[in-house]
Amino acid sequence: MLDKRYLSYFMLVALLLSHGEFVVAEIYKWTDDNGNVVYGDKPNSSTAKKIIIKKAPPTDQKYQQRLDKRQRLLETMDDEREARLAEEKQMAERKALQEERCKRVQADLTRMQSASYLYEETDDPLNPTILSDAQRKEEQQKYRKYLDENC
Repeated sequence: MLDKRYLSYFMLVALLLSHGEFVVAEIYKWTDDNGNVVYGDKPNSSTAKKIIIKKAPPTDQKYQQRLDKRQRLLETMDDEREARLAEEKQMAERKALQEERCKRVQADLTRMQSASYLYEETDDPLNPTILSDAQRKEEQQKYRKYLDENC
């Protein structure tokens, strides 16, 4: 069981804490000798003016809902922006790969056109199959078609 003395202290503290909003410190504003504006709880000069601080109004439920909605909208917009940037980066990477492929195909076509003959590799590396003129033109057409469609 609590001692009566502790119980009375407890009751006094509880009473003070429950009415804490009535305890207000005064705030003063003045200008010091150097021209700086100074705030304090005790006036230090005769020019000190008492500042009256108004109690903050209670938060409006509709206002808070609007703030929450705005915050969700901003988060959604941030997510969409990040997704769009990731997609743009992926598209840029695809475009770079496609440009590289186009360069290789163009280089291969140039080599085909300047080569004396074309051949296909077979199982026997010492005996490749040499392409006929018709097959050669067909291969070049494939490369040109690819370039026309993709580059």
